[in-house]
Amino acid sequence: MYIQCFSMRKSNFIKLYRVRYQEKRRTEKYKKTRINRVKARIPNSSQNTGWSKVEPEKVPAPEKLSLINYPNELVNYLKIVKKTAKYGHPILVDISHVTVMTYETIPVLISFIKNKKYFYDGQIHGNAPDKECLKKIFTESGFYDFVNSKSKFKSATENLLHQESNFKVKPEIAGRVTDLIETALDFNVTEDELEAIYNIFIELMSNTHHHADMTKYGQTKWWLFAHCAKDEINITFVDQGIGIFKSRVVKEKIKKLGLNIKILTNLILVDDLLDGKIQSRIDIDNEIRGKGLPQIVEYSKLDVFESFYIITNDIWINLKNRDRKKLTNSFNGTLINFTIKNTNIHGRIKD
Repeated sequence: MYIQCFSMRKSNFIKLYRVRYQEKRRTEKYKKTRINRVKARIPNSSQNTGWSKVEPEKVPAPEKLSLINYPNELVNYLKIVKKTAKYGHPILVDISHVTVMTYETIPVLISFIKNKKYFYDGQIHGNAPDKECLKKIFTESGFYDFVNSKSKFKSATENLLHQESNFKVKPEIAGRVTDLIETALDFNVTEDELEAIYNIFIELMSNTHHHADMTKYGQTKWWLFAHCAKDEINITFVDQGIGIFKSRVVKEKIKKLGLNIKILTNLILVDDLLDGKIQSRIDIDNEIRGKGLPQIVEYSKLDVFESFYIITNDIWINLKNRDRKKLTNSFNGTLINFTIKNTNIHGRIKD
């Protein structure tokens, strides 16, 4: 009887210990301590010259690298790279054999590898696609302006790759993009359409900080990439926040509806989110008082946009037809991508 009672007490103690340990692992303090311990065990390249002699572990990318067309493949790949990085040794992000790569992939990759939450300085190595047309896009994008590389590439003047981490909305950045559309390509875009595009960027910059971890308000980095071709301009805005469906306002809405967050699929929230029944942000920015995501959804209906996508957490959405799908893994942050095609604006063909 005594042995049985002792065994039960021991079992309960182990269960309680496990619960408390799991709770401890979820705290920010534990995560920071763990990261610092890992860094302490890793010979930093700036402190140990022998580290540069270590051969990086190659992590081959899928042949089709596109968050818009093949979202599961790219998100899964980023997960593999992040998991491999936990072991501490150098990593080679190998995209040399990629046969398909869409424009939004570039800001996704740079925002990912420059995230110090996942990697330490000097841990990530990389290369460019062997395929000539993809290599040209990649090397002229401005990607190499943000990484250390033996090879130097000049970014194309008609492209724009920008990183921002300041919490303030930057109207001048929105202005640079609209100027690019209006002057660099001489597109047939009306004043009302340019104003809509400008307002989209103001909303995106404002939304970024409301989709961030609310304990770190204003610290989320976002990246903007505009790629200009002869007949189209493709624009991507990506942030490294917690994503729309993990934001505090969305969680509070779910609780008010009496739904269980843990078993809820984000797919059933898409229509309410797009229709403005769930606010995507808290309006605490006194400088900008827009309408958030519903306003962007409304703008996406304009004929000036050939395509318009949102990818956040585990949800992929085509705003032009409201098609949506659930991803196998969650994308860290929020991505907005749209295309303006010069030969398809209101049916007008440019002379």
